[in-house]
Amino acid sequence: MSILDKFSRKKSDYEITEEKVEEKIVTEEQLQEQKKEENIKKGTDFENYILSLFPENAFSMIQRAISFDPLTGRRLEGCLNPDFKLRDKQTGSIFWVECKYRSHPNADKSIDWCTYEKMMKYKDIRNKTNLKVFIMLGVGGDASNPRDLYCFDLDDMKYNKMFQSVYMKYNIDKKAFYSLDNLNRRINH
Repeated sequence: MSILDKFSRKKSDYEITEEKVEEKIVTEEQLQEQKKEENIKKGTDFENYILSLFPENAFSMIQRAISFDPLTGRRLEGCLNPDFKLRDKQTGSIFWVECKYRSHPNADKSIDWCTYEKMMKYKDIRNKTNLKVFIMLGVGGDASNPRDLYCFDLDDMKYNKMFQSVYMKYNIDKKAFYSLDNLNRRINH
């Protein structure tokens, strides 16, 4: 075998390896895109589930945050508000609702309900609008019907991570709310 043959064989081996690496990168990118799409669907499913707990006969929806352009599917960077701005039809009281779904708690049974930066943005919105922000946290089951549902007032949160002893205090039944007062009583049981 000549030196040229050895070189050619090495070069072709390299080209095959390079193609496999490129295939793997594309596959990982595809998996990341698929996971992103699944997370968007879970988020939308959970938002719709939560909205069903605030029936139209008792609450009007003033605003719904749209994180993705419906025409292009691109993420909207400027959407910083919580998911819903609702009005209690009985009292006229206005409040925010932010929806968070987690498939399962962390290994230590804690839940990172959002990033620290997002928590601070929600607190900033709370301060600027002087409206309560309620966090609806679904855990387990399916995003459109979570196994467990927790609800808490953002004012009660100092951290974006909650341990089981904390979030269990906010466990609520999965029945619809019929007023803002009903919501407050159920989370302060």
